[in-house]
Amino acid sequence: PVLEWFPARAMTAGPGWEKVTLEHLLTMTAGLDWEPQEILRTGPEGPELFDEVLGRRVVHQPGSRWLYKQLGHRAVGRDPAPRVTGMYADELAAQTLFAPLGITAWDWEGRRSEGYQLLAGALHLRPIDMAKIGQLVLDGGRWQGRQVYFFL
Repeated sequence: PVLEWFPARAMTAGPGWEKVTLEHLLTMTAGLDWEPQEILRTGPEGPELFDEVLGRRVVHQPGSRWLYKQLGHRAVGRDPAPRVTGMYADELAAQTLFAPLGITAWDWEGRRSEGYQLLAGALHLRPIDMAKIGQLVLDGGRWQGRQVYFFL
């Protein structure tokens, strides 16, 4: 659960947050109260990024609805990911996803904030490398007979 990573926020979190997991934030299924006009807004970049996300109300059962909003996964990559893995999300992707697939040419559009790659833009890959990720998904996370683990 997200609140296990932010115990100081547990006392102020609204109803429903106890059921929201890091996976919900990564898969854009947290059930938060984003308004349609906010969907493409990138939001804050510094430490206040997670405050923006945790300040939202949970209005749908977590996991029940998908809504494109990139702040959730950006926040996970910024705060819990480095605490769990010792790396920011872009470094983790390079080591645990791109390297096993033999992807050497990639770029995540965007800029850095306090050492963190914002991941707020497009991931640029060669077509052959996009196909590798597609095949990885089709094969249930296995690449050439080996399970590839990415983040959680």
